[in-house]
Amino acid sequence: MEYATSSRYISFIERAVPSDAYKVNREPGIMFETIKPNWYWTIGLFGNGIDYDREVEEGYSINTRGSFAPVLTETSYVHLGAGINYRKNAFDKDAEEYQGVRLRAREGTRAIDARLLGRDDIEGVSDFTRMNLEFAAGFNSWWVQSEYYRVNLNLNPDKGDVRVDDDSLTLDGWYVQTGYFLTGERRNYRAFSGDFGQQVPNANFNPSEGTWGAFEVLFRYGIGDSREHSRPGRGQKLERYTAGLNWYMTPEVMAKFNIIYLEGERDDIEGDGWVYGMRLQYIF
Repeated sequence: MEYATSSRYISFIERAVPSDAYKVNREPGIMFETIKPNWYWTIGLFGNGIDYDREVEEGYSINTRGSFAPVLTETSYVHLGAGINYRKNAFDKDAEEYQGVRLRAREGTRAIDARLLGRDDIEGVSDFTRMNLEFAAGFNSWWVQSEYYRVNLNLNPDKGDVRVDDDSLTLDGWYVQTGYFLTGERRNYRAFSGDFGQQVPNANFNPSEGTWGAFEVLFRYGIGDSREHSRPGRGQKLERYTAGLNWYMTPEVMAKFNIIYLEGERDDIEGDGWVYGMRLQYIF
């Protein structure tokens, strides 16, 4: 749900930890999807990418996602959803090994080019499955959203740099985020696609008429646990606490302010830090 929502319309500057780390990448393929008033379903078959290499045996993925809104009125909604993606990994025939799998997340803003989660690719993965469960609800100006992610990876120690005895790995994470519009707006939930759309203020920013747009306060907690890895000491764990303030001046212009406290873990090393971010956005 978080990753299905366009980056133009997400509530925070960046997506939650597990949404960023365990997402399904964009790949060429074919997909079928519904357009119904209060439910959504899609299924697709996808390739490996647009790059062509004769020495690489291309992988493929099968993906499906569905959601429905058991409650959907002008002032409230409840969203329930789930998704699953299976990928057969690409195989490098020249190196005689599977391509590395990259599952990583940044520190809460793309202005910082560092990764405390997924810094090292996972090697020797023959295939893997990603799953998620979705929940969201809104009542008037208040909303809440949460997801759980799980990734199961199967290893082939003869076809990659696998230095552990396990034949499979499990990574998982979850987040919960909530917000409240101080100026009376409601979040733009779209049941027909199971995501969120453009936010429209009740009154645009116009000081001469005494209107200042829409203001929203937010909080989020997210965690990604990738401590299981194909090589000892390479696994990581990341937690982020984020407080935010959004100012929607018009439907096209907005400012986002985020304060993030993060805690990271790698093997026996632990650390923490603060991130302060601002995003001024114009949609065209």
